[in-house]
Amino acid sequence: MNKVYSQYLIAIAGLLSLSACNDPKTFRPTNTEKFTFYEQDFYQQAKKVLQADYLIVPDMSYSMYTSKATLLDALDQFSTDLADENIDYRIGFVRGTVQSNGFYPGAIPSAFLGSVLDASSSSSLRDKVAGQLADLAKPNAPNWPFLLEAAKKTLDARKSSFLRKAAQLVYVFISDADDLGPASTLGAAKVSGRTTASYIDILKNSYKSDDDYVSARAFVYTNAGGCNAPTNNGQNGAAGTNLKTVANGVDALGNATVCLNDALAMADSLRDVARNVTRPTKRFKLQAQPVSGSITVRIGDANNILVAEPQSGGSYPWQYNASSNEIVFTGAPAPAGKKLSIEYDMVMKLARSPKVNTMVVTLNGDVVPQGANGWQYNSSTRMLTLGGGWAPQHGDSILVNYEVN
Repeated sequence: MNKVYSQYLIAIAGLLSLSACNDPKTFRPTNTEKFTFYEQDFYQQAKKVLQADYLIVPDMSYSMYTSKATLLDALDQFSTDLADENIDYRIGFVRGTVQSNGFYPGAIPSAFLGSVLDASSSSSLRDKVAGQLADLAKPNAPNWPFLLEAAKKTLDARKSSFLRKAAQLVYVFISDADDLGPASTLGAAKVSGRTTASYIDILKNSYKSDDDYVSARAFVYTNAGGCNAPTNNGQNGAAGTNLKTVANGVDALGNATVCLNDALAMADSLRDVARNVTRPTKRFKLQAQPVSGSITVRIGDANNILVAEPQSGGSYPWQYNASSNEIVFTGAPAPAGKKLSIEYDMVMKLARSPKVNTMVVTLNGDVVPQGANGWQYNSSTRMLTLGGGWAPQHGDSILVNYEVN
């Protein structure tokens, strides 16, 4: 091959190479999205949640000596019931009184008496409770009751280490006098400025995600119906009106008051708290986002189905909370022990905007036609729906292939 011809071929090859490098190509980006269709959530309504965080706030003043033996007997029975019911408990005791001599608002406790008691310890709960209350009703004990403020301050300071997300929060207030916290001023010291209504709001709504998970008890004297405060050795008790109002307002059943001089009633009330540490759940989070208007809620097994009505009708009214993606029962909850089925059409939203004429939709491997009896796409919401004989069932697999706009 002569030199000129070789150079010609090289030049031609170079031109072809340059042409190939500069030749414009059409790039069609494609995307594949997969949905596993989800249309049912199943729950079993628990008879109880066996996990509770008890905040027990006793009046430590000397006048409590008339009630100390009765109270310790009730707490002793309570410790037995916790074990019998297999409650996963935490118990924090908070001193609910301060010294009147030299009082200042900062003296109101914001910490537990000793360590928090829990079910993991092998030592006797009875002995531990007695140890926590060793200073109850001693001469010169703190004598001004600020149980409500002490509960608030302690939870504000200790909630992250004390409260568990799945546990019921149970307040137990114990006093032979009334709480001084609501809207009180002692000398020049403003204690809190809070009313009973504001204490109800704080204790009920500030520490748990929903007030279904909050209970309360108030062991007080009412000075009515045989529940009169005794007068012994110059120690005068009083009706616990503020504590009664707040505890009843916090508790879901509104019947939290128990007479401090009734040993049997106190023991029964604490036993009831141990057995009923939660109200039946009213909130159920869905696994997927539902199509608006597609939700049906059913209670019971296949042989005994109760359809729960939305909004306000029926025996079990509910609403859908879009912001939290939850079904919320607004009246009576599903009965304990019943199966709950929530059925809905799942939202299928594409991640990107497709060229609609390139979309190929398959259901369990079969190609779905476009149209009312097949798949439809809403370009403004990027929502895909399947209808007619192609309506997907729970667990079906939907693949969507398309070119991207």
